[in-house]
This record gives sequence, C-alpha cells and structure tokens, in this order.
Amino acid sequence: MAHYTQLVPDVSFLADVDLTTHQYKFVTVASTVGNVKLATGASNPAPVGILQNSPSLGQEARVRVFGESVVAASGNLGGCQLAYGRYGMVASNGLFQSLSTESGCTVAGRWLDAATTGATGSVFGRVYLYPAGFTASNAAAS
Repeated sequence: MAHYTQLVPDVSFLADVDLTTHQYKFVTVASTVGNVKLATGASNPAPVGILQNSPSLGQEARVRVFGESVVAASGNLGGCQLAYGRYGMVASNGLFQSLSTESGCTVAGRWLDAATTGATGSVFGRVYLYPAGFTASNAAAS
C-alpha cells in the first residue's frame, strides 16, 4: 500500500459560519478577509482546501491547501462513482465528487482510495489536492 507524507502545513483561517458539521469538506474564501466558509460547486474563486477540524463561528479553521488529505465525498452522484486515480471536483454541498463531464469545472483533486461502487451517501477517503485546481478540459472525465 502506498504511503503519502504531508509536507505542506495546514493554513489557519477563521470560520465565517458554523462549520462544526463540515470537517473534511471543501471550504472557500468568505467575504471577510481571513475567513472561510463551506465551498459549493459554484465557488468562485476555486475552493481554498479541505477543512481539517470542526470550528464554530469565529474559531480557528485549519485548512489543508495542498497534498494529501482525508475528504468527505459523494460516493455516487448522478451515477458517476469515484475510482482510484479519478479526478474530482467540489459538489454543491462541499463534498468531493467524480467528474462526470469536461464542462470546464475546476478539478479539486485526485481520489487515492478504493472505488465507491454501491455507495449512495457520503463516504470518506483520501485525496491529493491541487492548489487552485485546473480546468476539467485538461483532465480525463469519468
């Protein structure tokens, strides 16, 4: 089994909203400088990274911005399941999901775990994060 080492430290922000139930989901910049909020598929700019703790409003939010992280993912969204090595993006609820189209969406990372065959809800797995992502037209869709 491959072992990945995290060499980039997490970055500290403040929670702009209550994020106590959003650990391991994607976050993005909030309107207040230095704050983050839950990311959505429409996040603009691209998500900052994955939340590593579960802060309340105003508490420190530790965010993994690059490298390997645990991630909360959608096991099967629109019939497109995650599989080892597949690129993914951020869903509307902050979860990681497999690309189903090369529609120009921002790739957030690459799934490093087993396939999610048969999973219908949220699952947890490992992902390799890409800083600021890149567009899906440069990556293979599912």
